[in-house]
This record gives sequence, C-alpha cells and structure tokens, in this order.
Amino acid sequence: MFNEMHLRELKKISEEFISQDFVGSSPLSWMMYIKTNLPNLDLDKGNFSSDTLNRKRLYDMSSNSSLSNLDFSMNVLSWGGMRRTHGVSCLNNFSDWEPLIEKLRSGSIDRSEAYLDFSFIRKSGKLKGMGPAFFTKLIFFGHPDHNGFIMDQWTARSVNLLLDTQLVKMISQKNGSSSVSDFNNEIVYEKFCRTIEDLTSKLNNITDPKITEEIIFSNGGKGEKKGKWRRYLLKET
Repeated sequence: MFNEMHLRELKKISEEFISQDFVGSSPLSWMMYIKTNLPNLDLDKGNFSSDTLNRKRLYDMSSNSSLSNLDFSMNVLSWGGMRRTHGVSCLNNFSDWEPLIEKLRSGSIDRSEAYLDFSFIRKSGKLKGMGPAFFTKLIFFGHPDHNGFIMDQWTARSVNLLLDTQLVKMISQKNGSSSVSDFNNEIVYEKFCRTIEDLTSKLNNITDPKITEEIIFSNGGKGEKKGKWRRYLLKET
C-alpha cells in the first residue's frame, strides 16, 4: 500500500519526533483585525492570547464549554495562520456554519459528515475564504475524538507521496506551493483519514494517529528550521 522508500524515510524521521511548538498568528491580534472589520461579532477579548498557540491549548479549548463556538473557531483559524482578509470573508457568514461547530464540539457528527456539511456550505457561497485546508482544522480540533485529520497541502501531499497516487486532488500555485482542491469530497477525506490511521501502525513507537498527522504536517521555517519531513517532501514532490 505504501511506497517503501518514502515510508522508510518517514519511519526514520518519526523516531526523532518532537511535538510542534507554538505556531500561527497571535490570536489576540488576529481577532482585533476581524473585530475592526466585523464589529457586530460577539467576541470575548479575554479568550484570546497575545501569544501564539500549540495543539494542546486548542484541544483544551474545544472541550471548554464556557468558550463560545465563535471564539473557539477564531483561535483555531489564527493558529492555522489564515489570512486575516480571508478570516473576514468566512466569519461574515459565521451564523450559517456555527451550528456545525456546535455539532462537532458535542461529538454528534462524525468526520465524514462534517466534511460533507462544510463542503455544502462552501458551495452555497457562505464559506468564502475557507477551503478544506482550514475547515478540516476545525473538524480536527473541534471533535472530541480529534480523529478528523487536517487535510492541508502538507498532509495531503504527504499522503499522496506515501501512497504513490493522487488520492487528494491538489491545485498547483505559481509560487511552487499547492492547495487542496474543493473537488475532494467526503469519500476522499475518509480515505485520507484512514490512511493516516493505517500509517500509524507502520511507524515505530507511534500508536496515536494524531501524532502521525503531526509528523507529516511537520514544521515550517527556513533552512534547517524547516522540519526534516517537510524538507524531504519538498524534494520529492
């Protein structure tokens, strides 16, 4: 199922795994920009840190019933480094997708259903500025099981490389990067998530698919600061 050469490299890199540090934009700064452009949003400034976030903070936020769906969503989007102008676009219609965030946080919807619902809202024109790379971040952090994995360019390209096939449809950008196509449906997303779960059983000393996802997500940065897997991925794709 997996390309043995690429899997061997991932195994080697996974043995040196260090959890991702604090990344993204300052949630407070990001929120203040959104608030300036969408003053009618009901936001609690106290729920936004001036420092960047890590994954554990977002896991904790998801289960914090005192944190509104809006404040939770904005913390996730700032962690993901969403462009602020895109944040304004998608949050302008927050009332149209807030019920889906509620379902996710309550665990009353599974990952495939959530992906289908987000795709439907996007096709209706009420999710401008937020495609699969970002709404799967909301699925991942929002659901109590955290088993709907992030499908952005790094994880999607990784899965495609490891499988030796274009499971996830990608769109090439002029700057050499790529983005996840809207033409990926919930069936593709389910296969993507199951691939990460299957991959976990192939790695040494890794038993949690969330860690596997984090390994192939890898780290950004320039030169040696860039994660080893991301450097390998860029060389091979």
